[in-house]
Amino acid sequence: MQNFAAFQDFTAASRAVIQFLHSEIGFDLWMVTRTEGDDWIVLQAEDHGYGVQAGDVFRWMDSFCCQMVLGQGPCFAPQSEQIPAYANAPIGRKVPIGAYIGIPMNDADGELFGTLCAIHPTPVDEELGNNMALIEVLGRLLCTVLVSDMKLSAQSREQEFRELAALIDSESGALSSAAWQRVIAAEESRCLKFGHPAQILCCYPQDESTASLQQIVKIIQQNTPQPNCIARVGKREFAVLLPDRNSEEATQIVDKLCHQLSQKNLPCKIGAAPRDPRLGLEQALAAASSSSSLI
Repeated sequence: MQNFAAFQDFTAASRAVIQFLHSEIGFDLWMVTRTEGDDWIVLQAEDHGYGVQAGDVFRWMDSFCCQMVLGQGPCFAPQSEQIPAYANAPIGRKVPIGAYIGIPMNDADGELFGTLCAIHPTPVDEELGNNMALIEVLGRLLCTVLVSDMKLSAQSREQEFRELAALIDSESGALSSAAWQRVIAAEESRCLKFGHPAQILCCYPQDESTASLQQIVKIIQQNTPQPNCIARVGKREFAVLLPDRNSEEATQIVDKLCHQLSQKNLPCKIGAAPRDPRLGLEQALAAASSSSSLI
């Protein structure tokens, strides 16, 4: 019996779309991607020859998709070497690309989220361009699922934070280490699904008195976007999750914290690190810890 059930989420819908497009149109590699800063993140891949998989990260500026979004090349290029922008794109010097398909995918604000795209090592028949209307509609449908799923994800995050509010370290007032593990696991899942950026801050108070710890936690809560995202993960270590924040925003938050803590004469070592899409949030915590310095 055929399955006519709704797709569970954006990930399932993406997988189904690129599997269908490969079976109907061909092309060795179909992808759903996310752009974030300089990164071009593969969220889903239907690969039959390039060795690309979900989680791979490339340089956005090197890609055909970047040139397409900038209006330098068409959405369908059956002989991509005939398009100067594609012929000169650095990614074409790393892997063989004879044909290209790509359309933008936008988020709820109309901003670029990523692309639905395909490449093939050799040129293809121009008649495949007759499928572009279908691809565009499927891309827009994926955007619809994406927008809905991201809204649900944001609501789920807030609900998770409320549920964890009871798991508090009694001495400092921050979340407990057990709560932190649940926060990180849930956010890592969101990052994998949507390619979200995230930052981790680490703070090491130099004064371990209960009054100082509570004051430091309060200052961090007052100066971070998610006040319930700070946890005590060690005797003298606090970790802060900054979801949906880039490195520039994290630096601004660190500068503000350093100023506030210095004014209150609360010496701390503070470090920050971004989530690397290839390594995850646990590695970001380790990197933030190793980069911490005394303020």
